[in-house]
Order: sequence, then structure tokens, then C-alpha cells
Amino acid sequence: MIFRDFHGMPVSVMTLGTVQLGLDYGINNPAGRPDAVSASNILSEALSGGVNSLDTSGDYGTSEDIIGKFLSSQATAAFPLVTTKYEINPDGDISVYGVEKQLNDQLERSLSRLGMSSLPMFLSHNDSDVLMFREKLRPAIKSLLNTGLIRHAGASVESIEAAESLLGDELFESVQLPINMMSSRAITSGISKRLSEDRKAVFVRSVYLQGLFFRDPETLPVGILAGACPYLQALRNFSEKHGISIAQTAFSYIRDMEGVTSLLLGAENPAQVRQNIAVSTGTVLTESQRAEITEMFSSVPAIIASPWLWFRKKQ
Repeated sequence: MIFRDFHGMPVSVMTLGTVQLGLDYGINNPAGRPDAVSASNILSEALSGGVNSLDTSGDYGTSEDIIGKFLSSQATAAFPLVTTKYEINPDGDISVYGVEKQLNDQLERSLSRLGMSSLPMFLSHNDSDVLMFREKLRPAIKSLLNTGLIRHAGASVESIEAAESLLGDELFESVQLPINMMSSRAITSGISKRLSEDRKAVFVRSVYLQGLFFRDPETLPVGILAGACPYLQALRNFSEKHGISIAQTAFSYIRDMEGVTSLLLGAENPAQVRQNIAVSTGTVLTESQRAEITEMFSSVPAIIASPWLWFRKKQ
């Protein structure tokens, strides 16, 4: 396993994403949510493979409960970096007091489910949390850090704008955001490098675009995703031409971007965990291969590279 620094702590370059443990997730996941035994085996496989970072959320169904049960069965602290998330309800009390209460209530529930007395990392869960409520959140976050209930704070965002808004704010030590080979704007903006230079850890999700990269182009549903067909075919051609798997191509391209700390990968079974761990330490792409990929996906419409937009209803 490759490890990178997170404020003095070595963190595995692969973080296990656990939304699949608590919810049916992904457009390329016919098996659905694993049962309790399989979920425990997924966590065990990650642990034995050197993964020391987990990502979850109170919104991921039973994921926190499953992780908490697994952690309680371990003799020592199995995963030193466990990340979970909160979300401020804009329809609730959004006074300074109300925002603090929303934050504290969610942390209390997450700590209870995870069986932890202190959370290694607590992230806001959407753009509005940082774009609308950051100044109201800051006093509450400082208090939680001072009391030791959380050790690090950060934000999980969707847009480059939300990520950029955190530059210069030292309270937010970690930023999680979606970047993949089709995210041309995120790549050309150099956002991962800029965040890293601001002493923020950068955790990247949606590396495989929720499994879209592995879909047969001919099986894509009618609508937005049908527009991905020529790009997926080009990716298949690249993989065959260079003898590098699609998974390895996608992972290596993001792993070796300047500033990236760790990449979130979920798994539906232990075998996938083993495959993901192998990929995490695999091929380093040449500069010409990286340039070929960048050019290949330079004109991908933003809506195709943005999973949260795929099934949004038209207004």
C-alpha cells in the first residue's frame, strides 16, 4: 500500500468508501447492498490489505452501524482515519445556535453508531454547507475541535467553486471532491494542487464515475448517459492499445495528480476490495499517456461527468 501524509499521519492512498455497505448504490451494481457477513468481510479485506482510511455518512443507510459493529470486534483501533459527514438543513433553524445544534446532534448520532468517543474527521456534506453556512459553522467546529470530540474538520463538495471558497480557511483541513478522467474543468483548474498548497488534504471520490467507465457503451440507457457512448468506446480503445485496464487507467490518472492524498473506492464484495488494492499500487502512466487521456476527454459535457445531475428531474 502507498501512504501519504495527512497532518503527520500516514494515510493509505486508497480510502474505502462505504456507501455500498448501507445502500444500493451505483449504476453498475446489480448485486445491491451486501449482507452483514459480506459487509464485515469487505472491511476485513480492506484492513488486511493496508487500507487505514474509511469514509461514511449518517446518510448512507446502515453504513455507520455496520462500521461500528466491525470496529467493536477489533482488539485495537483498526482504521485510524474514519470520516463521516453532516448536512445542515436549510429549512431548519439556521441561526448560529440552530446550526450548532444541527451539527452537534448529527455528531452525537454518528459517534453512537460508530461506537467512538472522538471522531477523526468530520466533513460537511454539500456545497451549501460551505457556501451558505460556513461562518455560522466555524464557532461550532472550533468548539468540537477544542473539546476533542472531533480531531479534524473539512468539507465534502461537488463544485470547484465550493472547493475554492475554502482556500485560506485553515479550519477546514480536508476537502473531498469528485474528480475523474472526464472532469476536464477540475483537472485544468489545478484544484487539487491549489488545495494541497493551502495545506489541505485532498480526498477524491467518483474516480470510476460510479462504475460508468466499466459499462458496455451499447447498454447505456436513453437520455443523458447515452452521450457518454463515444467517450467510453475511446476509453476501451485506449485500454486495449496500451494494455492497461480501465480501472488502472482511471485510478492512476487521478492518483498521480499533484496534491491528491487518497482516492475513495467502494466495493460490493471482498474480491473487489482486493482488486482495488492491487490497482492502488499499480501502473504509473507515462506523460504521453496522460496527455492522450486528457485530450480524449477534453470535450465531455459537464453533465456526463457529474453523477449527481444524471437523474435530476427537469424543473
